[in-house]
Amino acid sequence: MLRRIKYDDRQHLVYARGRALPPDVIAAWMAEFARHSPSRRPLTVLDLGSGTGRFSPALADTFGGPVYGVEPSARMRQVAAALTAHPSVSYLQGTAEKIPCPATGATWPCSTC
Repeated sequence: MLRRIKYDDRQHLVYARGRALPPDVIAAWMAEFARHSPSRRPLTVLDLGSGTGRFSPALADTFGGPVYGVEPSARMRQVAAALTAHPSVSYLQGTAEKIPCPATGATWPCSTC
């Protein structure tokens, strides 16, 4: 069994630097995401497991709508808010099992998400 990584202990300190991507790679990812997404804009995007937010601002710029970066690690969210702040991005506490629904304060699935 794999050992659980405790991002709040130390990983959050080096994660963004160790996972940094150059702008051309981010652009390639956005082009690929756009290729598989509806053409209408703006789109609301869920960045599930957003970590330090390396994709979140680019997703907001590419798709024009709000981006919800959902991340269970409080310290990873703190790093994301400090390093990758964007007016259309909100970093929220949540997990794949309990995705927050900002419109209602409930967790997904909900009627307005």
